[in-house]
Amino acid sequence: MPSSWCTRRHSARAASCRDWTRPRPNACASAWRPSKPTSSRSDVSRPTPTPPGGDPAGASTRRSAGSGPTVWPQVPTPPAQAVLRGRQRLHIGALGVWALSSAGPIILLIIAGTVAPAFAAIVIVGALVSSGVRWWRFTWHIDAESLVIEQGLLQRQRRVIPRERIQSVERIRRLRHRLFGVVELRVESVGGGTTEGQLDALDPEIADLVRTELVGRPSTPRPAASADTDADDQGGDDELVRMRPGDLVLAGLTGGRVGVVAALLGFASQLFAEQIDPVVEQVTQFFGAQGWVGIVMAVGGFLLAVFVLSVVATVFAYWDFRLSAADRRLHTTRGLLEQRSGTIPLYRLQSLRVEENLLRRPLGRATVKVEVAGRAAGEASDTSTVLPIGTRQEAFALVDRITGRDDVAGVELTPAPIGARHRRDVRAALATLAATVGLLVWQGPAGVAGLALAVPFALLGRSSYRALGRARLPQAIVARSGVFVRTTHVTPERSLQGIALSATPFQRRRRLATLELHIARSPGGGDDPALIDIAVDEGRRELVRLAEVADAAARRPRTIDGRIMRAETTEDHSAVHDLLAAAFGRDAEAELVESLRTGSDTESVHSLVVEEDGEVVAHALLVPIGLGPSATAPPGVPPPDGRVLAVAPIAVRPDRQRQGIGGRLVKRATNIAAAFGAHRIVAAGPVDFLEQFGFEEPGPLGLELGTRDDGATAWGGRWLARSLPADDGTARGAVRLPESLAHLHSVVASPGSQSQRSHENAAGEDPAAPGVVGEGFEPS
Repeated sequence: MPSSWCTRRHSARAASCRDWTRPRPNACASAWRPSKPTSSRSDVSRPTPTPPGGDPAGASTRRSAGSGPTVWPQVPTPPAQAVLRGRQRLHIGALGVWALSSAGPIILLIIAGTVAPAFAAIVIVGALVSSGVRWWRFTWHIDAESLVIEQGLLQRQRRVIPRERIQSVERIRRLRHRLFGVVELRVESVGGGTTEGQLDALDPEIADLVRTELVGRPSTPRPAASADTDADDQGGDDELVRMRPGDLVLAGLTGGRVGVVAALLGFASQLFAEQIDPVVEQVTQFFGAQGWVGIVMAVGGFLLAVFVLSVVATVFAYWDFRLSAADRRLHTTRGLLEQRSGTIPLYRLQSLRVEENLLRRPLGRATVKVEVAGRAAGEASDTSTVLPIGTRQEAFALVDRITGRDDVAGVELTPAPIGARHRRDVRAALATLAATVGLLVWQGPAGVAGLALAVPFALLGRSSYRALGRARLPQAIVARSGVFVRTTHVTPERSLQGIALSATPFQRRRRLATLELHIARSPGGGDDPALIDIAVDEGRRELVRLAEVADAAARRPRTIDGRIMRAETTEDHSAVHDLLAAAFGRDAEAELVESLRTGSDTESVHSLVVEEDGEVVAHALLVPIGLGPSATAPPGVPPPDGRVLAVAPIAVRPDRQRQGIGGRLVKRATNIAAAFGAHRIVAAGPVDFLEQFGFEEPGPLGLELGTRDDGATAWGGRWLARSLPADDGTARGAVRLPESLAHLHSVVASPGSQSQRSHENAAGEDPAAPGVVGEGFEPS
């Protein structure tokens, strides 16, 4: 993470953490600790908690040696908790926002003259009634662990979004929101292909409270630092980018909105044909009378209109664009008619890319975009831009600053082998031949003029070859490619979800290959980075190196609260056996783990232990499971390609239970599964516990009741699943657990067994029940 500009850790959320009356370990994490000791300018700058048995009003006193009585200040209730406590409804302005959204297309059709006003009035009234019912049945609230949204009249829906999965809360103000004085909040979470939570109409102050409560980022400016508080205490942002209107005009003239505007003009001509056709006919007659000059003027006028509208659209979309950094996040604000402010968590940043299209390259201009895991489909392209346009030097300097590096801007790229140039020469020759043959068939002997295309095709091929380049930096990979849009990817090695080396028959002839770098992209976010047309031997070496890097990162020990979480070694087997026997009250789970260690897929098993004072106090196992075709699929359908891992069993030594260790193991196992490129992860445990970590019922994720190899049922009600950043929708079908892991289900789900009672104890249903299975299932 960057260190030069992310040192200010004080924020509104950090301040509220210090004022809370009860511990909030999930919210007051280490990421929010101040980067320097708090100043002691004021005696009440950090309220001291009321001592046990003290006056409820906060008037209790204590005495210290050599001093008089000291008043214990009353700890105020945080405003966010007071306002957000209990179920809330949307602002009443939601009625108007929803009605305008529904009736907008009808209004356009009325203007176009294709809908009768009486029918339109009925539709508008229906939209108002529907909006009223929707508002009445829509509630939301924030509890200690999640954001909960409930809606629906006939079919009631309840969506629970755990806080730890929330990666950003975007604030949107369209014209219809500004008309009713409200804002919209969109909650994005990890692994979501769509917007997870959407609050369409909130009072701006309530919206700021919600956003601060969920991600610790108010959208309103902070007051200036006073004499009693320095800039660091204010948590001020480090502004990285601010766009000027002149830059936006250049972005509109050279950007990709030109084609979009042309398409919209074509659509409008179809929608309003009756109104436009007479005007078009008159214009055509006028310019037609001018001959070729008139035709050129008409085409030029159309292109001018397209460019003007493109500039206007770009200026409106990116007006007052600002990028700032604070609290380990990037923050963007932009928009004139539609105002947006978004957040990009640095730890979710997967890759950065610098784009230079054909119009911008001669001007030395470029755009910088980021790939962020978990963006909703359709939103990735809107929220990924961190520099709409700037000089090439500014673009790479921004990449350096975001990544905390200083070696990207001046990196020397290694060109592709000479064989890659020969491939493009052959392509140019084949394209010329195909075009010439087509013209000969169409135009006869005159088609031989198609040979003239050899020159532009050859130039295009050489340009494609010169665009190829690659470099390896410390803990990062740089890859460049592209003709019409030259794209330079800067990908941290920690972001890799998978690596693949592929070669087409034509590449194999020249000993070339493509190394694909799979990252956790949002749907519609673009293509994965790739080292195209590199020497096959180099590709193999890089494949092995990156695989070792990923494996080492997954196995690197972590120190948490004085305990060491690391990969299991052979020396731990005996201690793990004793731990499992003590936690489960029998040897079945210990034997299960041993059978999985010695199974046919041993290399894919990852075993974690938690060590304290040289003793193993907790254990979790991560093992791959199979997927078969859906039960409703026709015969002969091949099995799905998705990769699924299971975490089970989880056990914590009895004297270390109820200390959050099990929750740490679940989080670590989930991160390891994501690092290995898994699409889904499943876990066995109490539903209320696993839901805290984003697990849900397997059905909505497309996972069905599976069977073991012997046909016995292998899926129980206590198995839940979760999507991971690499999830692309392929991991769907019938789950097939390994026979030994399926045995765990039969042990866990057997009514009256000690394991069953232990799960109930962990879930809080029967505190007096003896024994502990996976006391790691106790919420942290």
